[in-house]
Amino acid sequence: MANKKSPVHLIGKAHIDPVWLWRWQEGYAEIKATFRSALDRIEEYPDFIFTSACAAYYKWIEENDPDMFADIKKRVAEGRWHITGGMWVQPDCNMPSGESFARHFLYAQRYFEERFGIRAAESYNVDSFGHNGSLPKLLKGAGMDNYVMMRPSKHEKNDNPKNSFWWESNDGSRVLAYQIDNEYGFSSPETEYASFETSRMLSACAKIWLLPKRPASRQCIFTASAITAAARRSKTSSVYINCRK
Repeated sequence: MANKKSPVHLIGKAHIDPVWLWRWQEGYAEIKATFRSALDRIEEYPDFIFTSACAAYYKWIEENDPDMFADIKKRVAEGRWHITGGMWVQPDCNMPSGESFARHFLYAQRYFEERFGIRAAESYNVDSFGHNGSLPKLLKGAGMDNYVMMRPSKHEKNDNPKNSFWWESNDGSRVLAYQIDNEYGFSSPETEYASFETSRMLSACAKIWLLPKRPASRQCIFTASAITAAARRSKTSSVYINCRK
C-alpha cells in the first residue's frame, strides 16, 4: 500500500504578553519589533502569511508608527496578514462578567471593521487558565465561529480527551474549538519526539534572526522543505513551532 502524503501546515503567528513580567513600554517595543519582523518576512518570502490577534496592538502601531500601520493595512487587503482574535487583548476568561466580555468583543471588532474593513472570524486566546462556559454564546454574538486556546494543559489537570471539538453553551450556541497540544514544544511523550526532532533540525539548518538592539529576542527563519522532513521523521502531520524569548 502506497504511503499517503499528509500536508504540513505552518502557521506564522506571534503570541505576545504586552504586560507580563515587564513594564508596558517593553511590551510595546516587543510588539512593534515583532510586527516589523512579520512585514519583513512577508516581503522576503512570497508565500508567507502572518497571523496576529489583539486590537490593542494594532492601535499602538497606528498611534506610534503610521507608516508601519499603512503597510499592515496593505498586507491585510492582499490576504498576506490575517487578523484574528476579535478581542482587545487576550483576557482572563474566569473572572470577567458577561458585560465585560461583550464590550471586549464590541470594541475590538468595531476597531477592526473601521480600520481594515473586516471583522475577525476566529477567536484566539491561548493563555487563559480557564474558559467561561458562556463563551460560545458570546463568540457567536460577536460574529466568530471558531475558538483556539492552549491552557489548561494536561499537566494543569485538563481531562479533555480531544483537541478539536464542538463547544456548546447552555443556550445551544456552539463554536468549533481547537486546543493546541504541543504548547511550548514538550507537552506530552507523543509530541516530545517531534519537538526534539524539529529543534534539532532548526539548530542544524535554520537561520536565527536577531532583532536590532534587542538581543533577548529572536525569530526562527526556516524552510518548508526542512520542516516537512522533520515532520516525516517524527511521523506527524503537522509541526507547531513557538520561538520563545
